[in-house]
Amino acid sequence: MRPHRLRVTAFGAFGGTVEVDFDDLATAGLFLLHGETGAGKTTLLDAIGFALYGRVPGERGKARRLRSDHAAAGTPTEVQLEATIGERRTRITRRPEQDRPKRRGGGTTTEQAKILLEEHDAGQWRAVSTRLGEADEHVRDLMGMSADQFYQVVLLPQGQFAQFLHADAEDRAKLLQKLFGTDRFRQVEEWLADRRRTTARDVEQAEMDIKDLVARVTQVAGVPPPGTEAADDGEGLPPEGWAAGLAEAAAAQAAASEGQVSAHRIELERVQDRQRDAERLADRQRRRTDALRTGDQLAQEAPGIEELRQELAAALRGGEVTPALEEAERTAGALHSAYQTERQARAAVALIPQAREQATAAELRAGAQRHVTNCGRLDGLRSLSEQAAAEDETAASARAAAAALAAQIAAAEAEAGAPS
Repeated sequence: MRPHRLRVTAFGAFGGTVEVDFDDLATAGLFLLHGETGAGKTTLLDAIGFALYGRVPGERGKARRLRSDHAAAGTPTEVQLEATIGERRTRITRRPEQDRPKRRGGGTTTEQAKILLEEHDAGQWRAVSTRLGEADEHVRDLMGMSADQFYQVVLLPQGQFAQFLHADAEDRAKLLQKLFGTDRFRQVEEWLADRRRTTARDVEQAEMDIKDLVARVTQVAGVPPPGTEAADDGEGLPPEGWAAGLAEAAAAQAAASEGQVSAHRIELERVQDRQRDAERLADRQRRRTDALRTGDQLAQEAPGIEELRQELAAALRGGEVTPALEEAERTAGALHSAYQTERQARAAVALIPQAREQATAAELRAGAQRHVTNCGRLDGLRSLSEQAAAEDETAASARAAAAALAAQIAAAEAEAGAPS
């Protein structure tokens, strides 16, 4: 925060209006506020604190009365501070709660506290807030500290610094704690001490865990417990690099074992290859034996096979008469139809005896001749039908025998043609 201009009216030691231009004072660098007691040095600092936070530091902050006793009745108490806060040109005009004469009639009335917060933007002042709570929060955010922090760090209350210079060590510590709020450092110190105790317990527990792990490692690895003469971190702890040495030894042993496993794996694959070759050879020998056995059996059954071949040839020749058999079947059908026609004719002749009596002898002889001819034909068809039926039975038997013989021959050829 960098103040530029301060204007004080009817505030503290000033009954009228006083304006301080800090930019002019700061042209030569640092500047000093000095003067006799009661000249208003503290009032200027109080006015800065009041403009920023609405109250003054020290014991004066407990008193609600900030108005000057030397001010005229109609002059309002007001503080205006123009400063750069957080890289923003800000102007704060604040009035405390105060009594003023009534505009009508006699007596006074209480005027509530007021504030006007403005920011300089584009060459002119722009109002930001006129509400106390909102403006105070905005200023606190810009300052980055509360009023107590500001008065402890930036504006020390009058009299407390001199008290600090003349106090003994214990009182000085208490005063520093009061001025700068060093309670948090004491809390940090207590937290660090508690943290140290907690860490010590954690270290002790870690050492116990390490000892337990060492015991388990020595038991699994089959090595004696490590000596404690080289241990610097604590009694009973293994020397530095002990676990790494065991790990390296285990790694070397694992590498050697891996080499042995690889060699055994190669030998196993070689043995498995020989086993597969032996199995293939045994399978070939078994198939050769079966083929030889099948060949001997076929040689023994050759006469029977020849007979079956002859029967198959006869059956095939019998199959050639299939068209004649079909013609015989059609002839048998025609014969059956002729029989039915004959029966119907005979029935018709029996039903009309008068027509038969009126027929002439020539017609009767012609009809008889036709019947004789039909009967002859029927007798020929009957014999042909009987012959066709016999040939059908022979052909069916020949087909069955041919199918069975073909199956046997196919099986024999498959056995004879199987690879040895």
